[in-house]
Amino acid sequence: MNESDTFELEKINKAFSADGVRKLIRDPNHGSECLEAQKYLEALNPTNIELDDIGDRIGFDYFSMITDEGYVYFIPGLCRIALEERPGGISHLLLLLGRAHAIIKEEVHRDAILDFLDYVKCMNYLSCNRERGELMSITKQLLTQ
Repeated sequence: MNESDTFELEKINKAFSADGVRKLIRDPNHGSECLEAQKYLEALNPTNIELDDIGDRIGFDYFSMITDEGYVYFIPGLCRIALEERPGGISHLLLLLGRAHAIIKEEVHRDAILDFLDYVKCMNYLSCNRERGELMSITKQLLTQ
């Protein structure tokens, strides 16, 4: 990561800094997989989550069970992964942000994500037309909230 990447992550961290750990799994007592997912995700935070935690998992995808609050909690980590693990991290961030328009309620969060996506686009970090299309779609969804 370069200095401008670090600066962008600082802006994301500041926008999401008031968000602490909240309920991560909708119903951790629903079954053994839900309880396992809860325990797994409780061990993570935005500074230690890695690409392997959110994508290309063999077996059960714990991140697919996350609550909206948990999703918002991890956004700074997802943005960090996007910059550290290019191009795979950006692809996973865009995939996960595909539902952001339904989850991101606070203006400060929406603005921070829009700024971050604009930065990714301006730095030419997108590796293919699919990513460009996803970024445009997410941006449009967030702007029309």
